[in-house]
Amino acid sequence: MKYTKNELVMISRHAGGDREETLERLRRAMEAGEDALDRAFMRNAAEKLKRTAEPECSRFIAGVKSALAEREGSIRRRLALAGIERYIVQGHDMCGGERFQPETRHMITLDVLQDSSPVGSKGDHFRAFLSDERYQNAKRSEQDGEIKIRSHAAVESGRIIPDRNRRNLER
Repeated sequence: MKYTKNELVMISRHAGGDREETLERLRRAMEAGEDALDRAFMRNAAEKLKRTAEPECSRFIAGVKSALAEREGSIRRRLALAGIERYIVQGHDMCGGERFQPETRHMITLDVLQDSSPVGSKGDHFRAFLSDERYQNAKRSEQDGEIKIRSHAAVESGRIIPDRNRRNLER
């Protein structure tokens, strides 16, 4: 039986230990309200899995899951070896409108240390342009161990002034 790439992704994403568990997970995902296209891929994948005999179906599901996980791991491994993963920064864009808001006074880059953090997941890197109040919230999150602020710069009328330059300007 032939599966489309999207059907294989849905099987891998919702794979269980056997056919029945995988079908149940697909059914729950369809009910959870994924978008219409994803629901169609899940429905087609479920129909094809129902037509496959059980021992073969369980082996197929395990193979799809491991193949897609290996491919994703390979990409992440290559990015890490190239040193690129460290530079993937989420959050505010350097040219975004947040930088030029009148209340913006701080730019920080941060690493998320805990999944309970108010932003992102553990291991994510973010850039944020913040008002004084939001900067104080970030400092509290750092004290609570949720994030680690890696760098800070002052922002004045959209102009970024790194802390080391700010000290030189004040002399």
